[in-house]
Amino acid sequence: MAAALIGGSLAFRALQAQMARSAFLMAFRTARSGDAASSQHLPPGLADELLAAQVLHKGANSCIVRATRRSGGMSVAVKLVVAEQGRFDAPRARALRREAYMLVALTERKCEEAVRLSGLGSFQLLPRQGLAWFVLELEEGRDMATVMAASRDGPVADTECMRFARDVLNALGLFHTSGLIHGDVRPANVLRVRSKGMFAYKLLDFARAVAVDPVMAPAALVDNDARAHPRMAPGSLPYAAPEMFECPERASCSADVWSLGVSIFHIATHSLPFQADSDELWPVAVAGDMEARAPCVLDRLDASQRSAFDNGLAKVVARCLEKNPQERFERAEEVYEAVYACLTTRGEEAYSVFISYRVASDAPLARLLFDELNHSVTP
Repeated sequence: MAAALIGGSLAFRALQAQMARSAFLMAFRTARSGDAASSQHLPPGLADELLAAQVLHKGANSCIVRATRRSGGMSVAVKLVVAEQGRFDAPRARALRREAYMLVALTERKCEEAVRLSGLGSFQLLPRQGLAWFVLELEEGRDMATVMAASRDGPVADTECMRFARDVLNALGLFHTSGLIHGDVRPANVLRVRSKGMFAYKLLDFARAVAVDPVMAPAALVDNDARAHPRMAPGSLPYAAPEMFECPERASCSADVWSLGVSIFHIATHSLPFQADSDELWPVAVAGDMEARAPCVLDRLDASQRSAFDNGLAKVVARCLEKNPQERFERAEEVYEAVYACLTTRGEEAYSVFISYRVASDAPLARLLFDELNHSVTP
C-alpha cells in the first residue's frame, strides 16, 4: 500500500512538472516584446524564485523577461533560451557554456562595460530538456540598433562614437587577453544606458564567443571542432570581417576589431561601409575584392558633419577596416589607445576647417588640405 501511494505521488508530481513545462513553452512561443509577463513565462523552478513582470525582448529561440526576486525585491533580467527541436545538440550546448563562462568572468572582474550575471551561479543548462537560462543584472536602456532606428537626429556625434568605442573595447579587452573573440560585435549587441549624466555602453550577447588562441584561452573553452566557430547570422553578415567568410576557423582577435570598425562607421554615418542586396552577396561585397579599400567615414558625411568629425577617429576606423588582418589593429587594447588619444584631443580648444570640393579630380588635393587643417589647435 505504501509503495503504491509513493508511486502515485511521484507520478502526480511528474504530471505536474510536465504540465508546468508545457505551459511555459506555450507562453514562450506566444510571447511578444512589451507584453506583460506571468509565472508561466518562467520555467518551473525559476518561477519559485522570481516574479515575472514584462517581456523585454522576444527572439526566435530566446526571450528576455524582466523579473523581481521574491526574496529581497531586486529587479533582474532573465534570458531564456529554448532549443529549436526539443534538445540542444552538442555544439549549441558548448556555445551556451562558453557564454556562461564569459558572463562569470565579466561578473567576477566587475566589468562595467558588459552585461553581467546577477550574482554567480545564475545560470542553468538543461541540454536534454532543450532549455537554458541566465539571470542577469537589469540594465535600463536600448541597444544601439534600436537607438539608430528611432533617432531623428541623424548620425551619432564623433565624441559619442569615441565613448561607444572606448566602452566596447574595455569589454573586448577581457576577451582578447584571454585568447577569445566575441564573434558578433555590432550595434544590436551594445546596450546604451544612462550613467552619471551621460551615456555609457555595455557589450552583450556572448553566444558566439570562441577561443582563437589555444595557449591563452581557458582549457574549458578550447574546441577544435570547426563547427564551434561563430556562425554568422543574417544580422551579423554586414559586420563580419573578410576572413570570416573565407576561413572562419582561422579568425583572430582582429576579426572583432573589424566588426567594431563597421559598427562605428554605421552609427557615425547611419550607413554601412559595404552594401549587398541579399545575404548570399555579402561575401562578395566584403571579401570579393581584397585590394579594394573600405570607404572613408568622412566621405559619407555632409559638409557640416564632416567638418565636425574628428579626423583622428576617421583614421582609426580606416585602420580597423583594413581587409588584410595583418594591416589591422591586432587586439582591442591597441584600438583603445588610439581612441583614447582621440578623446584626449577632443578635450582641447580646437577649430575645424572643411575644404569642400566639387570635381572628382580635385578630391585628392582637398583631402590632403583637410587632413592638414582639420582640428588644428586655435592659435
